[in-house]
Amino acid sequence: IGLCEARAKLHPKSASLCLHHIKLESPSHDDRRLRLKWIAAKTGLTLDSSNLDLTKWAKLTSGLSFADIGYLLEFAADELDEEEDVIHDAHLETALTSVQKARSDSLGMASIPNVKWEDVGGLQEAKDEILEAVSSPVGGLRRSRVLLYGPPGVGKTLLAKAVATETSHNFLSVKGPELLNMYVGQSEENVRAVFRRAREAQPCIVFFDELDSLAPARGQSGDSGGVMDRVVSSLLTQLDSLDSSEVTVLGATNRPDLVDAALMRPGRFDRSVYLGVSRDPASKLVILRALTRKMALAASCDLEDISHRLPPGLTGAD
Repeated sequence: IGLCEARAKLHPKSASLCLHHIKLESPSHDDRRLRLKWIAAKTGLTLDSSNLDLTKWAKLTSGLSFADIGYLLEFAADELDEEEDVIHDAHLETALTSVQKARSDSLGMASIPNVKWEDVGGLQEAKDEILEAVSSPVGGLRRSRVLLYGPPGVGKTLLAKAVATETSHNFLSVKGPELLNMYVGQSEENVRAVFRRAREAQPCIVFFDELDSLAPARGQSGDSGGVMDRVVSSLLTQLDSLDSSEVTVLGATNRPDLVDAALMRPGRFDRSVYLGVSRDPASKLVILRALTRKMALAASCDLEDISHRLPPGLTGAD
């Protein structure tokens, strides 16, 4: 029996020595639930059977491997006081934060962000569209890519983080220029590495910010060697390979006219959602309430009055 992390990096002659190649995927929802019960029974830990919902914790541990779930229960056991012998929800919540931080550092990716729906003012249509993309496929059809476009400051990045938090998905944020490299072929390898990390952490949301800088229209760039054209081709290939995985790809741009047309065909970024500026006082009031949710406001502070006095055309950032 031979073990390796990436079969592609193995020499073909070495791989041919083994007749059977078995790929171990990330554990599913049921796998994680059974693993939690099995490790607790094996190590002698007692779970709070009356209040602790294993189905909920199987969802919250999405993206964790079998070893990570073992570490989760170890960290939870460390949280027990001397007189306690039963693991509760609070112990697991503290342990999950530690495991996710350590795992995101080792994988070089962002963990589940802490942005709630309440932090996003309005944008209900965009919320529904993204939640539909993240949810399970219906009838075998799955729309798993959404392009958010609109002027700067309307909340495209904030919305993507909120979706990752509310659905308990891992979140991998990629800025377009970060993937570019001076060496031949390295930029395309960086694109493949992003999707490889996303498959390891699935269910996962990959968020491409400033998509127009990573995937401009091909044939118009003046860079030497046509690097950007090859990067776009690599991105298209990786998007087409995600059909059987739990990876949702979100893109954001304020210049959709610059994005390559091949990215916009059905099956890729086939749904575009416009996020605009707030025009009426009601939408401004929703944003004001979201932004001041954690602030101590004086009794004389009337947000509704402020929303009527604000000029039109302001974004969430304004």
